Amino acid sequence: MILMGLDWGKQRTGVAISDSSWTMASPLDVIDTHSPWNRLEKIVRDYKAERIVMGYPLSLSTGEVNRVWGGFRFFEKVKPRLMLPVSWVDETFTTHESYERLSVEGIRFKQKREAVDKIAASLILERFMEERRSRKNTIVAVTGNLGSGKSYVSGRMAEKCGGSLLSADTVSRRVTAPGGEGARLIEQLFGREFFTPAGELDRKKLGEVVFTQPVMLNRLNRVLHPLIRKALLEEMEMRKGEIIFLEVPLLAENRLYYLYDFSLLTKSTADVIIARVKERDRRSDREISHILKQQAPPHDVENLFDCAVDTSHGWDSYKEEVDKFLNEVISYHSEIMLKGK
Repeated sequence: MILMGLDWGKQRTGVAISDSSWTMASPLDVIDTHSPWNRLEKIVRDYKAERIVMGYPLSLSTGEVNRVWGGFRFFEKVKPRLMLPVSWVDETFTTHESYERLSVEGIRFKQKREAVDKIAASLILERFMEERRSRKNTIVAVTGNLGSGKSYVSGRMAEKCGGSLLSADTVSRRVTAPGGEGARLIEQLFGREFFTPAGELDRKKLGEVVFTQPVMLNRLNRVLHPLIRKALLEEMEMRKGEIIFLEVPLLAENRLYYLYDFSLLTKSTADVIIARVKERDRRSDREISHILKQQAPPHDVENLFDCAVDTSHGWDSYKEEVDKFLNEVISYHSEIMLKGK
């Protein structure tokens, strides 16, 4: 499998290409970030690239990626255009290392500026290939609106291929359990009245407040989301050699693109969602409506995903689409299991 590495910049984007054995990454080109499409499409055709690898800037102080970072907007344009799966790797210090490499080679400053972006793209590829040779796992994100069938589809895929499940909601419950950091922060923000006498978070009571008051929801998300993301990344790092089905709501809304190698979106009609959630969670129509307003309509984001399935009419109506997608995942995972170490 040949990879195309991209080092996004506001004006210029560096491009690099790997060999099929993932032993070498070669700097290739520097393109105009504002009009890259024809050149990128030609590179994909000429080199038969099957996957894109992008770098993301992990903050050294917070360990987070700023959701308004311009590289995410670039991805949101690249993904529908090239229709290739995208993986990500931390790009911290790649530009600095690129300058160091060019200095050792005695390249003049003007030439350095022209070459540094494609060198950085090759470093992004090198990091990704080394990481995958070591970790050997594949992350499949499954997301969608409330009641659209995320858990069901994740479970069916994991059962079929022997993969493992990882749920952001389960992790959220863990970090907000009595004594957890999340519980402590929620109590500071909202008060003790949102906890039972035993110290358990009353999620339904808290939900009735935050899903009707966007300001309160934003406050909750600002303290919980970093804890949940950190716990998810730590868990994925430990599960070496596995296909991991990561169930995560609000993936596109929070621009969590850097968490996965493949992505699947579940969607369903509003009437089916309401019926499912009322039966499962005993929520009122009003509560469901408030929650859905916080989530992006599927038609607005589905071109950012490798697969999108409508679950409104039962498993048999979309099983074939899921099986085709899963076969691509298994093929990729089988290939990385053979790489390197």
